[in-house]
Amino acid sequence: MMSRMLLCLFLISVSFAFFPFTGEDADTLGKGGLQWETQYARFKHYDETVHKDVVLQITGGIKDNTDIALIIPYSFYRYKDGTRNDGFSDVGVFIKHIPVEAGNFKAGYKLQLNFNTGKEGIGYGKITGNVNLIAQVCKDSMCYNTNFVYIKASFVEELRDTYGIILSNYKKLGKSLTLGGEVKLLRPAEDGVNKLDSHILLGSVYSFDKLSVA
Repeated sequence: MMSRMLLCLFLISVSFAFFPFTGEDADTLGKGGLQWETQYARFKHYDETVHKDVVLQITGGIKDNTDIALIIPYSFYRYKDGTRNDGFSDVGVFIKHIPVEAGNFKAGYKLQLNFNTGKEGIGYGKITGNVNLIAQVCKDSMCYNTNFVYIKASFVEELRDTYGIILSNYKKLGKSLTLGGEVKLLRPAEDGVNKLDSHILLGSVYSFDKLSVA
């Protein structure tokens, strides 16, 4: 298990995005929309390993209620003994479809596959995937979001399938600033670990024109 510190995240987009939160929102880009996101995160493991990720995500709207995305991560590892391992991790592809929209309520799903493209010791060495079932209600400047998550990881040695829930709340303040909070509760993916994988995350997104910073 690890503790995670998210240092900064830059979003270059033509629509609003709710990163750095891990739950998937129910908004889509619309047909013909295009969004580029670059993310930087730093993780510190309990064994003193330092792990940094730089991620490029390109998302396109193929229908008004459907997006597809390509995710290309690059990872840097620094171990306690001083050794290093850098390289590309597993490339992911996802589709997000929001078929239900009734007034302030939206519901849909996201399906993601992560392919075995990563460097040895960085990627999982197997294809993994996840499903998010998404429900969202917005009223005025407030949005309430729920994700039911299932992650298929049992193909990987010492890992098992995991599942859980992510609850999020977003509050828009004026035209540019959005504040948010998130609670995540997941069954841990590591075999033999029974302690719940949980976090509480607070964050903000500042948007102006076609650029957002979180």
